[in-house]
Amino acid sequence: MGNNAGALLNAIRDLSPLIKARSAEIESKRELPNDVLEELIAAGCFRMSIPQSHAGLEIDLPATLTALEMLGRADGSVAWLVMVACPFGTFS
Repeated sequence: MGNNAGALLNAIRDLSPLIKARSAEIESKRELPNDVLEELIAAGCFRMSIPQSHAGLEIDLPATLTALEMLGRADGSVAWLVMVACPFGTFS
């Protein structure tokens, strides 16, 4: 696993308690709170599949799936949101 993947997985591990704590709020409001979104952006969750030449993390598919699994354990809808955003980087 590359440095980018390790850093991303560590960031997700650190964010998981926050995401779990806000899970009921996410579900009831049916949207991601801005502060949680900002944390996901800062961690690089939406850049994980984008090539490094385009300021992405360019992590491999197994690490991407691990990241999504970790997010899913914290909150399924957060994992779904990140997963939906990732194909653009994958296809690029």
